[in-house]
Amino acid sequence: MMEFEREMLKQYEDWRTVLEAYRDHQLQLKETDPEFDGWIPRLTSFSGMIVPDELSEIHGKLIALGLIKVQLENRAGGVRYQVTRQGREMLGEKTHATESECAA
Repeated sequence: MMEFEREMLKQYEDWRTVLEAYRDHQLQLKETDPEFDGWIPRLTSFSGMIVPDELSEIHGKLIALGLIKVQLENRAGGVRYQVTRQGREMLGEKTHATESECAA
């Protein structure tokens, strides 16, 4: 199934741009905060030609493909996202499954 996701990211560059932005933001926060839990608020601005009105659809596609996870923190905190192991692999990262990912 990973080949299908890989083809979708090639075909729809905006999807890859959003996925990369989440991955980069996660890595940045992880470097600066040792207690960072991997969840980040929804990103709303991206470099390039991504139209803000298309972001909801792109988020939905990435969630459906299993490339990002979504979490509703609470009413005040809103929605948070995390790039999955599969999402990182799609971006060319070598990953090792964590205990929580193996249990899922």
